[in-house]
Amino acid sequence: MADPYFPAVYDDFFDYLMEKATPEAILAYQTPEKIQERVMELFKKEIEGKLTSAELVELEQARYAEKLISALKARSLSVLKRS
Repeated sequence: MADPYFPAVYDDFFDYLMEKATPEAILAYQTPEKIQERVMELFKKEIEGKLTSAELVELEQARYAEKLISALKARSLSVLKRS
């Protein structure tokens, strides 16, 4: 199932993950608290205009990872609704 927000290469990756983990397990995944705290720290620094270039890259990577996780969870939910 193609997602307009991600290149087609992710379809294969998502399919692989769906074969290795149950949709329920994927939906249950939560980003570790330590990572959540770091991202919140970066958001705060961004708002204050105090991000370094390395921190900006880190924040952008976190945002992209969250999009990937959300897309994978959406796919998992879709699979569960069909079954």
